Amino acid sequence: MSDDKQEVEEEVSEESYFKSIEEMLDALVPPSEILINDVDGKEHRLPGAIPARRQVKVFREFRGIWDNEDVKTHMESAADYSVSGIAKAVMGVAFEEEVLESLGRAFKAAFPKSCGDQDPLDLFPVEEVVTALVPLFIRFIKRAGKTLIGLGQAAGM
Repeated sequence: MSDDKQEVEEEVSEESYFKSIEEMLDALVPPSEILINDVDGKEHRLPGAIPARRQVKVFREFRGIWDNEDVKTHMESAADYSVSGIAKAVMGVAFEEEVLESLGRAFKAAFPKSCGDQDPLDLFPVEEVVTALVPLFIRFIKRAGKTLIGLGQAAGM
């Protein structure tokens, strides 16, 4: 009888685990369009999603940012995985030269038409660069997370 009770408790625990992750992912709402302003005050409308080839380039650049110990520390202790929460974590280290350059390369890869031949770090304030990039990751995290939840539930994890 004790084994049956333990199995039921494990099933309930797994169910609540997947449910809480799913609820967290549902709370992530990436915008379909991003509005940012350049240093001259001109408004730029950027897409909230980009093609896969550009997305991969952006993710490669962003991987280095996530490997930054300060970002890891902030995200591990953060309860807020919203667009603003992630942006805040990145902004905390954005003024480190290596991170700043990576953000510029990621922005140029994501939105090449928005800056033409210029470096985005010469056109946009750092907070605008971060604001434009973070929703791209939210969209990916939400979609990939929901897929993994479905696979985990189907596998009986």
